[in-house]
Amino acid sequence: MINKSDPTIQLADRMEFIKEIPISDFHQKNERTNKFGDSTIKNFSPSDLIYSIAPSMPENLISNQNLFEIKKLSDYFVEDLTSFQIFESRLNSYDNQSDYCFAISSKNGEREVLLDLLNKGKLPKRFLKNSVWKNLREFTKEWIKPNSILYENIIGLWFEFDTASTIPETPIPSIFIQPKSNYAITGDLASQHYWITNISMHLLKGKPLSPNVEKKINECLNKLPGESSLFQIGTMLSRNDDEIRLVIKRIRPEEIIPYLESIGWSDNEKEELSTIIEDINNIITRFVLHISVGEHVNPKIGIECSFYPDKYHQEHRWGKFLEYLQDKKLCNNYKYSALLEFSGIEPQDYNKHFNSSDFMPSVMLPNEKTTTALIRYISHIKLVYNPNKTLIAKAYPAVRLFGQFNNKISQTTTLFKNK
Repeated sequence: MINKSDPTIQLADRMEFIKEIPISDFHQKNERTNKFGDSTIKNFSPSDLIYSIAPSMPENLISNQNLFEIKKLSDYFVEDLTSFQIFESRLNSYDNQSDYCFAISSKNGEREVLLDLLNKGKLPKRFLKNSVWKNLREFTKEWIKPNSILYENIIGLWFEFDTASTIPETPIPSIFIQPKSNYAITGDLASQHYWITNISMHLLKGKPLSPNVEKKINECLNKLPGESSLFQIGTMLSRNDDEIRLVIKRIRPEEIIPYLESIGWSDNEKEELSTIIEDINNIITRFVLHISVGEHVNPKIGIECSFYPDKYHQEHRWGKFLEYLQDKKLCNNYKYSALLEFSGIEPQDYNKHFNSSDFMPSVMLPNEKTTTALIRYISHIKLVYNPNKTLIAKAYPAVRLFGQFNNKISQTTTLFKNK
């Protein structure tokens, strides 16, 4: 029997552990992985993606038991629902537990698969007896209507599950909405962006936001600086609070603190945050700001760090940033090595060189796809800053299905990216 707590466990032993689990699906791993030899990228389920990355997921990022629990959760969800999954790992922690997220796009039928899942009883009955899942169904019904404002403005959703601790019998996700990429915050928010606070959040939460929270959200959006824009808006449905998460892309590092102060955020030790931003600005090239908004702006903020343009598993600048985090005692040696080990590619055709100009996320391609590749990469690292508390660094390793089309097609549409 393998010692599942041994941090030196090898990948071969890891797969032997999975085989020991008395669930027949795990014994079909080779058959499922061989789908990458097919001529289509359709018919992948979330658990297929878990199977495929299991041999390449270092134990120091996600423990065997945690990965098993995530796999059990993914079994609830059906084929073609998602082609993009992300995990969350604290870099200055040795507990190797991870949360689990997946994206659902408005493209290539994923949105329709979600409604089918929620509407036709394919989930366990206990799910749809829960008010959160009922609300998700009502939201999806509205999102799928071609004449609805949600259909027009939302290109995708993120489901985020707290799997770092014990998963309840009826898991409750947090939901992040992604507006279309050219969505801009301009003009009279109360009328122009009514759908954000009064329709989307109302449907997801099953009740309207309080007037004070809605007013504060509109203020935060109205004061966005320069070329910054709303990337995502989220609600933590598993938590009993009214806070709404705003995720802001294209914000310049020098704009972050002035913007926060303009919306009422305060920090007596803001020099520390200023130093952090200055330090990381010498390494990273993309900043994304997370704020939680209720009647007031929560002092705790997040800063997503990554690189532009996207190079996925071919991005070599992560090493320098992880070394910086190590120097600041924000990343331990195990997580440092595990993250750099994780990135890679599993192509359908090993004779074909991956070129980001030829391959693109599978949801952006029409049905005549010819070659697939499953890419493992670091999506981003988020620094969580809370005044007078210890800085936290979280990594987000991702797995995403890519495809190649016979003829090059336009890549002007960007899905699920904070470009």
